[in-house]
Amino acid sequence: MHDQEEWLDKDKTLVNEEENAGNNHSHAKKDFNNHRVGKSGIKELKKHANQKEISIQNRELTKQLTILRQENNHLQQACKILSENKITENRKSIEKWRTICEMELSFILNSTLIKINRMGGYKDFLEKEMEAKKRRLEYQIDSGMEDQIYDIKESEEFKQLSKVEQQEWESQMNEQLKELEKNKIAELEKLNKVLLDCEGKEFGMAELCIRLKLDYNLIFPQ
Repeated sequence: MHDQEEWLDKDKTLVNEEENAGNNHSHAKKDFNNHRVGKSGIKELKKHANQKEISIQNRELTKQLTILRQENNHLQQACKILSENKITENRKSIEKWRTICEMELSFILNSTLIKINRMGGYKDFLEKEMEAKKRRLEYQIDSGMEDQIYDIKESEEFKQLSKVEQQEWESQMNEQLKELEKNKIAELEKLNKVLLDCEGKEFGMAELCIRLKLDYNLIFPQ
């Protein structure tokens, strides 16, 4: 009996081992399938990344192609303009434009010279102009900053600051005022230099073009 029970136990053990082996095989298969899914996911991610990179490259190349097409169109237009007939036509248009500009500028120059002479001459005209600029500069820097400081000091936000914070702010403002004063002096020196440089000069077409922001050499080629 004991031998039979032992044999049955052995058979039972064999059955359990077979079942365990089957279960292990099933788990291994599942793990393998899971592993295959993981690889598939990685492939999809790589595919998506490649598509995105290709899309970016496509946009960049499209931009470059558009720029090159525009440059090509400009070059084609330039070639047409440089043809003999176009050159002659353009030269005539340029000469006509210059003639009109010269006539208009001559009229403006004569009118300006009459006004300058009434003011006592070119030097007196410049002195009055520089004085007006100095007053405007001083007002913008001095009065503008003073008004700003006054408004801030009278504000509720400033009054709520501690004494230390107010002193720090005033110290910063004083530094800014010193810097503005330096800038003002530099600008005033520039205006004084203009007066010194005008000695012995007369108001002419070149200065008129500068004041009107026109290219003198373009209208009056050397």
